[in-house]
Amino acid sequence: MTFLRPFPVEFRLTDRGGEPHPVLDDLFESVELAQSTALAWLVHQGLIDPAFPAELQEQLMTQFVGLERRTPSGDWRTLR
Repeated sequence: MTFLRPFPVEFRLTDRGGEPHPVLDDLFESVELAQSTALAWLVHQGLIDPAFPAELQEQLMTQFVGLERRTPSGDWRTLR
């Protein structure tokens, strides 16, 4: 019987060019954690108004920050 070692799910944020984000370059355990970190930073930078509805905030966030997931082979796959 072969046991597969669980592969950790990891996400990272990218800049508009698809490269690791120069400020937010970290590994995140979930999409939600990555997105909340990005949103907090964008609000702090004055790029997104925290009074905007959540749907609009998420739409605006995609103009500034991308999201990737690590594959089992160690490569990164762009999610958005």
